[in-house]
Amino acid sequence: MPTQYEEERKNKGKQNQQASDDKTESKREPRVWIEPLFPMILVSELYEVCEMIFEESTETQFHSSLNLHGKHEPLRIKPKQKIKVCYLISKLYDIVPEKHKVAWREDILLHFGIDSSYYESKYSHPRGSDASRSSMAFADDVDEIFKNHKKRA
Repeated sequence: MPTQYEEERKNKGKQNQQASDDKTESKREPRVWIEPLFPMILVSELYEVCEMIFEESTETQFHSSLNLHGKHEPLRIKPKQKIKVCYLISKLYDIVPEKHKVAWREDILLHFGIDSSYYESKYSHPRGSDASRSSMAFADDVDEIFKNHKKRA
């Protein structure tokens, strides 16, 4: 017959396991999207500018990540480059078809491991008065690519 201590320990173990399971369930994975949202020419131009903000990425991985195809591991953001990724996401969000905008942004933030509150507070930072030269130059390059993309479309 179990002692009171053993019974309490057993119940506490069950509660901890249930809490752990609940946390696992709340961490959802980004969906895998079938159709590409962004054309290869745009992604290729962005890759040239964004190559420096991700660790060991290829153009194919970059295309797969932005389109959430799930064919590759998520790109790893280099230290101190997350704000630039937020800016990139905000610019891509502007051209995502209306019916996919919210879902794509939620999924891409999950994909890159960026908290939505962080994103909301930082995505426009490269255009702010206190942005670094590097961030401003990045924003200029990205904006020029999107400007050219709109001319082609």
